[in-house]
This record gives sequence, C-alpha cells and structure tokens, in this order.
Amino acid sequence: MRTTQRAEQSTGKRSSLSRPAEGLRISTYLHVVESEDKAGFVTGKMLEGQIKVLNETFAPHGIQFVVKNVTHTLDTKWASATRLREKDLALRQGNYEELNIYFETGLMTTEGSVIGICSLPVEDPVNTGINGTSWAIYDSCHVSPGTMPGGPGVPWISRGDNKDKTTTHEVGHWFGLFQTFGGYSCTGNGDFIDDTPAILEASVGCPKGADSCPDRPGLDPIHNYMDYSSHDW
Repeated sequence: MRTTQRAEQSTGKRSSLSRPAEGLRISTYLHVVESEDKAGFVTGKMLEGQIKVLNETFAPHGIQFVVKNVTHTLDTKWASATRLREKDLALRQGNYEELNIYFETGLMTTEGSVIGICSLPVEDPVNTGINGTSWAIYDSCHVSPGTMPGGPGVPWISRGDNKDKTTTHEVGHWFGLFQTFGGYSCTGNGDFIDDTPAILEASVGCPKGADSCPDRPGLDPIHNYMDYSSHDW
C-alpha cells in the first residue's frame, strides 16, 4: 500500500515510509474535465465538499488530503474515461506519491457505464507500463461528478447508492485496496484483508443483516466503502 511504501518517480526505486505521528498528508491535484454541453457543471462548492467528505472518511486512519492545485478543461473527448494517456500526459501533476483525481462529465451519461475507476499501486511504476508508457503516467482516479456533494447522482443509480462516497471508494483503490467481494466467493481471499467478513457478491442498496456467506464469521460488510452498497447511511 502507498501508506507503507512509496515509489520514487525519478529513479523508480522503492523507499520505506513510516507514518509520522501527526498522520499522513497526501498532496492532491483536482482536474475538472467537462464536455461542451456540460460546461460549468462542476462548481467550486462541489470540489470543496468532495475534499471535505474525503478527509472525513479517511481521518480515522490518520490520512488527510491537501489540495495543491485545481485545473479546468473543456474538451468533450477528454470528458470520458478514454484517451487516458493523452489526458494524463497533459494534465497530471506531482509524483507517484501524490494523488490526481479527475472529475469527468462523460462518466455520467451512459446507462451501465462506470462511475469511477482508479489505478492500483505497482512496484516499479516508472520502468513498467503499457505500450511504452510508464504506469506512473496513468496513476490517477477518475470519478463521475454526479456522485459529488451537490451532484444529481447518475441517471441509472439511486442518489443514495453513490452519495458523495464514490471518490472515497476509488481512492481506496489508489491505496491498494480491493473490493470486498473480490473473487465472488465465500472461500477465496476476498479483498485480502483478514478482518473483512466474506461476501459472495457486491451489495445493492442497504441490505441490513445480509449474510451471503453464512458459514463464515460476520455479516456482509455493507458499511465498508469498498463494497457497492448504498452510501446513504
């Protein structure tokens, strides 16, 4: 996880990191990418609200996010989760230790499409990659603005199912966390976290008391941000 190991972008080497007593502060860069028909959709108030929620959800773990810069881009093609290399080369800031979050209006238009994606940490982001581009370039999270505080949600998902916390879920991936239902099995490794109860599949809504793996300890972890359950609780 990034909280225990860091990658030095200049050399590609790993270095140990001991969390300081005051906690871990992550330099964060926000990128608003809007299509022409949704120009001005993402407001400063929405960005402030999203960082507030992100800090509140990670505060119990001693992690805080400090915004270093905000960019605004009007480009219909870039507003979707495609053209990642082109977009990241142009907009991404900071090094591999620093978080870049893109809020793209194209992630809220097509039924069944993703409302958020994020890169996982890799051991050697500079010297490994795809098609000649290092993983360090692709290191970022992409989130639908509809899920932000003050946003309308996305058309095919109830507002409560993605209320303000989609960014928390995606940043969890950035730290190396997997979905709670990884492997879709009651006997597999799940999210590889020992104290996460086993869950057979992603939750829908807020199924209180659900126990999809009755032979394993604990109820389904519906309040875990890395599940797909409703965030309206």
